[in-house]
Amino acid sequence: MGQITLKEVRIEHETKRGGENKRTHHKMYIFIENETLLENLNNRNIRPFKMYREEVVPMVMEHLKRYEPSTYKLVKESKWSWSKHCGCSMCPCSPGFISDIKDHENHRTLFVTIK
Repeated sequence: MGQITLKEVRIEHETKRGGENKRTHHKMYIFIENETLLENLNNRNIRPFKMYREEVVPMVMEHLKRYEPSTYKLVKESKWSWSKHCGCSMCPCSPGFISDIKDHENHRTLFVTIK
């Protein structure tokens, strides 16, 4: 894959609004820049998640620390585990990293694009 560059980190904020927020763990999805939908569907179950954990996750944390300190404060102590069921418990349609930290009040989903 060559040198990995962080292209974009988009953050989705979810806060509890009356009633229970079912989403509790922070999540991180990693996308390849310019990857087509068909390529994404073909590749989503063979992602190099060990390399992502070692290289991409630290880059994301550094980015958050610098540009999104409020989100960084929420996720900085996270241990990120790869799960093929990150976004859907029924099928492996949306693999990604799940934080070990539960936060019912301020859940964050990170959408990371790498180059």
